[in-house]
Amino acid sequence: MFEITFNDREKLSELIKERKVYPKSKYDFTLENRFLVYHCPLRQRMVYISFDLKTGYGSEILSLKNDKQLSIHNFQKLLPLVLYSIKYTGDKRYLMAHSQGGYMIIEYVFKIVLPEYGYRVRSEQIKLCKSIFDGFIKKKVGICEAEVGTGKTLAFLVAALAIKIAKRGERNVGVSPITISTSNIELQRSLIEKDIPQLSKMLKDFNVIYSGINAVLRKGRDHYFCERRYNDFIASLNSHPRKNKDLIEEINKFKLCKPFDLDKYEMRSYLKTRICVHGCNSKCEFKKACRYNRFIEISKYGFLDIQVTNHNQYLMDLKMRMSKDQGVLQKSDFVIIDEAHKLRETAQDIFGSQLAENEISGYLESVKDASKRGYEKEYRSLIRSIKMTETSLVNELKSRIGDSGDEESVDSIITLNRQEEKLISRIIMQLSELSNLQNSNSDSAMNIIEKLKSFENQNEFLVWISKDEYGLLSLNCTPSNIGDVLYKNVWDRGIHHVLTSGTMSDGESFNFFEKLNGLNYISDSKKIKHCSVSPFDYKNHTRLYIPDDIPMPENDSEEYITAVAKRVVELIHATHGHTAVLFTSYKLLGNVYEIVAPQIKEYEIFLMAKNNKTAIAEFKKSKNGVLFASGSMWEGVDCIGDSLSSVIIVRLPFPIRSAIMENKKKEFANTPQFVKEYAVPEMIIKLRQGIGRLIRCETDTGLISILDSRTLNSSYSKKLENVLSKYPRVNSIEEIEDFFKKVKPEKYFED
Repeated sequence: MFEITFNDREKLSELIKERKVYPKSKYDFTLENRFLVYHCPLRQRMVYISFDLKTGYGSEILSLKNDKQLSIHNFQKLLPLVLYSIKYTGDKRYLMAHSQGGYMIIEYVFKIVLPEYGYRVRSEQIKLCKSIFDGFIKKKVGICEAEVGTGKTLAFLVAALAIKIAKRGERNVGVSPITISTSNIELQRSLIEKDIPQLSKMLKDFNVIYSGINAVLRKGRDHYFCERRYNDFIASLNSHPRKNKDLIEEINKFKLCKPFDLDKYEMRSYLKTRICVHGCNSKCEFKKACRYNRFIEISKYGFLDIQVTNHNQYLMDLKMRMSKDQGVLQKSDFVIIDEAHKLRETAQDIFGSQLAENEISGYLESVKDASKRGYEKEYRSLIRSIKMTETSLVNELKSRIGDSGDEESVDSIITLNRQEEKLISRIIMQLSELSNLQNSNSDSAMNIIEKLKSFENQNEFLVWISKDEYGLLSLNCTPSNIGDVLYKNVWDRGIHHVLTSGTMSDGESFNFFEKLNGLNYISDSKKIKHCSVSPFDYKNHTRLYIPDDIPMPENDSEEYITAVAKRVVELIHATHGHTAVLFTSYKLLGNVYEIVAPQIKEYEIFLMAKNNKTAIAEFKKSKNGVLFASGSMWEGVDCIGDSLSSVIIVRLPFPIRSAIMENKKKEFANTPQFVKEYAVPEMIIKLRQGIGRLIRCETDTGLISILDSRTLNSSYSKKLENVLSKYPRVNSIEEIEDFFKKVKPEKYFED
């Protein structure tokens, strides 16, 4: 970015003779063949001066005590000081940012600091960063979409630091930590372990900041160790030592590690749930010695620049603060919601409830010996009574499903009848009585009671029954209008939010996203909207294949399944593996897999079933594997390089039937209106996420295939064209083969 040379010693000598610089001056370096930097002893100090050869002006840039001087290896530290000293030249590129406010901080970091470490100057990234900063400084909600390759993470980190630096200059303004909420633990760890430390070092080297960025990761109770629950669990295991021999050995070995953060240890999820802080007693006798309690106290008062968390914990913290409970996060005035397209789904869980079929009986088993002395008989009787009431409630719910399927089915919105309401009220009362007879109060009991109370409020909540893969029922509820809840609990709290994601628009506007997330209640004058397009070369690096001879999608049609399977085989062979086949239905996935697998034995096949969480990781390690996937593979997965060079989308990802979606239909006058205004925009957003799995860096190349004829012939084809137009079309397998020969190296085609 800037040229530094060491060729002007003679020029300095001339300036000394002309009495334009001090006589004892020693030459250091020249910046951009214009700014000559030298040092000399002056007033018992060593002073560094930048001399502008064009204007003839010199400026003192650094003063060191006791005649100390910098080595040549430390000259880089002088660069930002030189740039600051020469601001009067009118060349804005040289303006030092500190005294110029947030915009110049951003310009300085992206145009001066980062290029010194190999980063390219990207105008879209700078615009994105400024839009995020605008959302904060102008006290507006920022909706900033950044397609893959924009550099979203670095943009919001620089914006976060710019707002902190800008605010520190204001009188009587305390700077609270910036909160960054992401969708998963991998993104959080990347921020804490890689992105923030790297940025911190670069900014310190250029004196943009004078101490490192103090950032922490904040997780929920499920991630931390509880001494009391551990002891209780050990005691329960020791009551049947032979039966629990393996568990006892595993848990004893674990205790030797003196754990606190459970994520640092390999363990079964069952063990983690039994020894974590979740459900711990608020009046625990070990509270004063509890490491988690001390951790929370320290986290409330320690100085922080950035606190990183996930959507679940952020929303839970807001919910706790509303009830004046103690949260994990420090209060924050500025919040970045990254991967914001997943916030609504998380909010439905946090502000809703789920009561599993065996949850109450499981709790009762864990506290069966926890009665106060003298109340043992009454306590055991009450436990038996609660179990009977729970059984009655479960039987009532099961009767709704029935054997024939003619009655109200699973995953349909229901209204609890009078008998079910009575049973829920009875369990609430019985659990409260049981809690009074325990030797210590349990947060687990209160959590179950709070869940049950949600189901009593049917005017504001949608209620439905679901069934897991093991056939166990759950009673669920979520706010009937999650947009209203998000507005009241998140956006209308005096906190400045900026939302970022690669996919928030439907290709035309943010209107659909805003309505779903309650942002439509905020006037446009209080919102900033920004969209950064991907800088990747899709014209030369990608091709799009949409066949017109596949039958209309019908999961139970043998003709349709056979046609899809045949085309998938042809595409896999044309691209020599390196393929992810994305489905919206596990049933269709299984049917197509059974036909395709025997025909592509030359490639390693990975099947991402509901209970297989390792398939994606194994596929990434393969050379030319084929992944059959659904669920999480549609978004948030990076497969950089040739391992993934072909993404086959079997069917347009319209929203899957669910209780919430079925209820949503009632808001529309008819089915066509529902499809146009709800189903299609949601499908397009998910389609963009699926397509986005292919090109993850500027050197990636590959093929996108959509085996759904509705893409070309439907009422929403024009909307799809807006999204797909940047990908050049191919119409045959032969064209695909020719393209791959052109863009892939020879080793790609090796077995």
